[in-house]
Amino acid sequence: MDELNKALHTSFIDKSFPSNKDLRPKLFFNDYKRRMNLAFEITKRLKECDYFEFSVAFISESGLAVLKQILLNLKEKGVKGRIITSTYLGFNAPKMFKQLLSFTNIEVRVFEQEHCGFHPKGFIFHTGDHRDIIVGSSNLTQTALESNQEWDLFFTSHENGELASQVSNEFDIQWELSTPLTNEWIESYKETYVKPFRPASVQSSKIIKPNKMQEEALKSLKNLRDNNKDKALLISATGTGKTFLSAFDVRRFKPKRLLFVVHRRNIAEAALRSFKYLIPNVSMGIFSGNTKETDSDFIFSTVQTIHKKEYREIKWTL
Repeated sequence: MDELNKALHTSFIDKSFPSNKDLRPKLFFNDYKRRMNLAFEITKRLKECDYFEFSVAFISESGLAVLKQILLNLKEKGVKGRIITSTYLGFNAPKMFKQLLSFTNIEVRVFEQEHCGFHPKGFIFHTGDHRDIIVGSSNLTQTALESNQEWDLFFTSHENGELASQVSNEFDIQWELSTPLTNEWIESYKETYVKPFRPASVQSSKIIKPNKMQEEALKSLKNLRDNNKDKALLISATGTGKTFLSAFDVRRFKPKRLLFVVHRRNIAEAALRSFKYLIPNVSMGIFSGNTKETDSDFIFSTVQTIHKKEYREIKWTL
């Protein structure tokens, strides 16, 4: 910590802070016995700041609820902010994005680059000529802000401090690579959104059964195969269970290899989790962007990656 203090304090040469400003870096964590949590620390700095920037992979409705009052207060005061978040792993729900959009003083962008995931957790608070910065493990969820075991490093620097400038420069790079959040974007996201499936245990997969639509479709697929047909088309509304239907059919058919193609990586990742839940003893991997897990039995890919000539010419072993 002494070396860290020295490195951080190189930013403070020839500048002065308010006399009551504590310049020491700190580790923030949640500890209910000592009445410490990250929600308090973020709220405190939001109350004091002139402007704020968050780069956070995962945001939940419960996390926004924890900060809702202070965010509404900032809206009334005209304090503006920027937030970058993501569609990574399908964690962020459409309703959460809708809530974010309601804060007209906050500009929001969504990082959804095909070649990489998005996993930062950083909070920047601009006040006068200095910045308070928190970087660590906490997303904007209620448990991360109040009860989870999290480690978040806090430090203060002048606007032109070296480390603060590095953080802000990286934020700006992420910002330029991200898509503005709009009502149109949310409606498009709703059409493809697949809620992450979080089973209590693999053993509970035995109680999952096809719903009425899936039962009818499975019967039709069996009938097609019995008549030596090798193509089928299913049309069904969003949220009716097409991914699980696919997994039920694959579990029954038992292919040696499978290629599952969609148009967004978060859907491919969500589909992999659904398949893994119903078919736990098969190797599964992602073939999208920089992730090329070609040795897996079941491969989940995006059309943007799989359509490229160099990948179409791969001699897949089926």
